[in-house]
Amino acid sequence: IMINQMADCVEHGVKQKVQEIDDEITYQGAIRKNIANTLERYVCKDEKFPMTDDLISQSWTNEQNQWSTHIKHDRPSSQIHVIENFITDDECNSDTQAPQLQQRALHYANHILGIGLEAGGQENLIKTLYNQDNIHQYNTFHCDGDCTGAQHQVGARVATLIMYCSNGPIVNFRNAGVRVRPDKGNAIFVSYMNTNTMQMDSGFTEYSACPPEEGGTKLLIQHIRFGVDEEKPWNMFHSL
Repeated sequence: IMINQMADCVEHGVKQKVQEIDDEITYQGAIRKNIANTLERYVCKDEKFPMTDDLISQSWTNEQNQWSTHIKHDRPSSQIHVIENFITDDECNSDTQAPQLQQRALHYANHILGIGLEAGGQENLIKTLYNQDNIHQYNTFHCDGDCTGAQHQVGARVATLIMYCSNGPIVNFRNAGVRVRPDKGNAIFVSYMNTNTMQMDSGFTEYSACPPEEGGTKLLIQHIRFGVDEEKPWNMFHSL
């Protein structure tokens, strides 16, 4: 009986301690987001606001070509990279080159994530002009996939490549403390799944773009999903 009472006491103490830790994590997270919200007011208004330094700079070779990559944020469930000269003027202006661009995006995602992403069944490449007509779509903080820390659902998104056909405004990942001003031809790669645990990001990849300059910013966007193929394409799944 005494042993059982001691076990019950220890179990209660452990549960209480875990709850205290969870509460502290939630509290610290709320503080971090409040600070980020305050900082956001200045990011888009101050042209001299500093961009985020690289954690690592390295190169990636594919198709006998080499690209310089800049790692801005690197966590098991979230990564943010900038790839220089990822897209050419011809690729920006030609629909016939979309397949090779999609393939390059998938190759980079597989290079980073290493989970055998299938080319078949992926979402179509999105071409859009970010301007005053659709400013709320990009100027509002959002995640491209699930960013609640849940487990990955089969067929859901795990990464995004945003490719710039003109100089872009600042992109602010407020919870990661990352700010990027993409140049024409560059791409921003964002992944949001831990490939070991299949757990999704918990908010670090939430982002928004500052208002576009006059004339807008031409973008190509490729969302990448895990668990899709030719027989089970992306539109068979309801989750992002």
